Amino acid sequence: MKISSTTCPLCETDYEQSVESEYVYGGKEIQNYIYCKNCDLYYITPKPSEEELQEFYINNFEDFMDKRSGTDSNWKEEKVHFEIQKREAQRRMPFLLSAIKKNISVLEVGASTGFMLNAIKEAEPNVMLYALEPSKQFSSYLEKLGFECYRKFEEIAQEKKFDLIIHFFVIAHVHNFESFLLNYLSKLNKGGQMIFETPSATDALYQVYDIPEFKKFYWQVAHLVTFTNKSMKYLLDKHHLKYEIIPHQRYDLSNHMVWMQNGKPGGREKYKEIFSNNLEIEYRKSLEEKWHCDSMIVKIYR
Repeated sequence: MKISSTTCPLCETDYEQSVESEYVYGGKEIQNYIYCKNCDLYYITPKPSEEELQEFYINNFEDFMDKRSGTDSNWKEEKVHFEIQKREAQRRMPFLLSAIKKNISVLEVGASTGFMLNAIKEAEPNVMLYALEPSKQFSSYLEKLGFECYRKFEEIAQEKKFDLIIHFFVIAHVHNFESFLLNYLSKLNKGGQMIFETPSATDALYQVYDIPEFKKFYWQVAHLVTFTNKSMKYLLDKHHLKYEIIPHQRYDLSNHMVWMQNGKPGGREKYKEIFSNNLEIEYRKSLEEKWHCDSMIVKIYR
């Protein structure tokens, strides 16, 4: 494997760095994805500037995701996206229910079209809901739905705090993931929780099945870092946080079969008439138990 002279953004070592992929989906020819053997983090180099990221998320993110998702989602039509993503809300809610109580304040960072906030409201009507969303398209839609919406962290009043802060597939996208984490943790009330989800580089399609097309698809320009259980623990222990990391498998057996057959995304539920519900449950459970899952749920307690 090709050695890299870069410095890891997590453990800050400049040894044991190697090039995991010389191709970055949606990236530039000069960009590589690097693996740090010391702390188990994967990261992009050279990293986009904060200005480039801001421009990308304000104006171009929906187009990028729409092309990447294929027929599996819709990022251009807000109402359609809201309806499609209800399946994601249903998947995530079991991890949130114990933290959702009457009269608490909830902030979702990267709220998209508000499908998660809507699900929380349905589970507990007596909550105060807030959104943070940098996208012009989605933040305007959130405001139309009646949510109080911030466009960036600095818009939150200094004295404002929340009982529950959630974010899904956000921490991998930000310019400085440590500052992001600590800034939002400072907005938690005592006794509050932060719950988030992020991809795990332990994904079976990559680490077990070794599918070449998936490898070219996986390392993408929108993900500046990708964690494993080990590197996430390194980050949280570094800041002496009280936490829980839960292995989680998002995509189903049909999706994995289609990747193996066609080398393309978008196979969700294709074989649902063949694969029983019990088979799906056992498949996901097995991947999670062996940490060959594609994401992780992190709960941080204040």
